[in-house]
Amino acid sequence: MRLLHTADWHLGCTLGQANLSRTAEHAAFLDWLVETLREQRVDVLLVAGDIFDQTQPRADAQEIYFRFLARAAAIEGLRRIVVVGGNHDSASRMDAPDDVLKALGITVVGGYSRTTDVERYLVPITADDGSVPLVVVAVPYVHAWRLAVDDQSNPETLENAFRALYGELADAAASRWPEAILAATGHLTCARERSLVPGHSTDADRVGMLDSPQEIHMVGTLGALPPTVFDERFRYVALGHIHRGYPVDGGRVWYSGTPVAVNFGEGVASRKVLLVDIEGDALPVVRPLSVPATRGIVEVRGDEGAIRAAFLAVPTDGDLPTAVSVIAEGTMPVLGQREALRDLLESRFPDPARRPVIASWRDLRTAANEGSPEPPPTPAERPSPETVFRLAWTARHGSPPDAETMAGFSSLLSDELPGRGD
Repeated sequence: MRLLHTADWHLGCTLGQANLSRTAEHAAFLDWLVETLREQRVDVLLVAGDIFDQTQPRADAQEIYFRFLARAAAIEGLRRIVVVGGNHDSASRMDAPDDVLKALGITVVGGYSRTTDVERYLVPITADDGSVPLVVVAVPYVHAWRLAVDDQSNPETLENAFRALYGELADAAASRWPEAILAATGHLTCARERSLVPGHSTDADRVGMLDSPQEIHMVGTLGALPPTVFDERFRYVALGHIHRGYPVDGGRVWYSGTPVAVNFGEGVASRKVLLVDIEGDALPVVRPLSVPATRGIVEVRGDEGAIRAAFLAVPTDGDLPTAVSVIAEGTMPVLGQREALRDLLESRFPDPARRPVIASWRDLRTAANEGSPEPPPTPAERPSPETVFRLAWTARHGSPPDAETMAGFSSLLSDELPGRGD
């Protein structure tokens, strides 16, 4: 059987302070995924949670999700699509169209409940001859209280609860389909073992802070679970929640990572889905497939000169304009710097469709003396209203206000609302 494992789509997310829409990127990924499922002759698609970025997803995010499901369900040879909810998803919203999706060969398990019949989580994959060579145990995000475990319990109690959950589901699947290969899903934080899969280097498999979700959402408050919570009868475990693809447990338990970078930190590495071949008693063969990037995501950092030089070298070979995060450094803020960089972009990239977008801006300014933050004025200086506003803004936001904000403040001081002056 051939599986394709993906997770953490976060449809509907935006990028940076500009709230740059990612819908076009996600739509391009889903188009590519449809073709990949067809070209790779995939038997089962596994989507391991965090389909949406919010529990109440935007209309355009839902539109591309359901359009994808309809197109993928029509692929000849694709036997089943299995989708489970993540901590960002609404379980009830995910489960609502269950009857309609089942008719299309799609199984969605939005949430877990101990009172639900165990059959709800067992997805048999039927071959052409009517046999069941594979059973997917579809486990979504499960909070500790769903397993009757208090968040303040010791880690061993939580581990035992998850071990019992996966063991019970493995028992149910094995008793009904004793000859079938078992696979499972999960949406949680799992600690990797020290041993690495042959052929995978330590550097390639290391997971750092930039690879994790902005909010890690551990199960309860107890942190990561060990891979031993997954019953040994599961030949492959498809995980979601961590945003980088890597093996957790000797090649049997894997994260697929995000197919579209959610933030600027994730833009450093290429994004992937995992093609998984399971045959006989051998260890699954897992092959990462790189997802084509439709938008470059770049971070530039330094003083004004370094930032201007970096802007001139920003790549523009993507289908969509490159998104840029600017971290401005130096001893003093430069008034009008953002406007000057926008002017530079307009002159360097006259075509708006190819022009990079400043999606995020941070000022990391220090005073010229000893690299310490600029001190507030002494009481004897009688600071001006502009100075007080600048200091208050910096204390609140961590960086000085830009020229546009200061202009707005100055207009308020003169009782002149922007756009209403005579």
